[in-house]
Amino acid sequence: MKSKFKVGDLVMLSAAGRRAAQNSHALGGWGIIKEIEAVNNFRRVGDHYPIKTQWYDGEGFRRDNTRSVRYKPYELKFFKNK
Repeated sequence: MKSKFKVGDLVMLSAAGRRAAQNSHALGGWGIIKEIEAVNNFRRVGDHYPIKTQWYDGEGFRRDNTRSVRYKPYELKFFKNK
């Protein structure tokens, strides 16, 4: 599957991503795509969640405000500044 995203893109949660309870940590934040794994018949966690991001909670670039998170493509959209 070809992704519309590429490494280095700035992203935020899509409407579908905001509805998912497991993404509550990311509400109001944004991320940078660090890696996109090729889907390989769902044999690894990365196959189900192929987009690896470094996520920021909206408070800036402080180290304690970041986390590495994996997403499915439909959970993300390109970052838009409000």
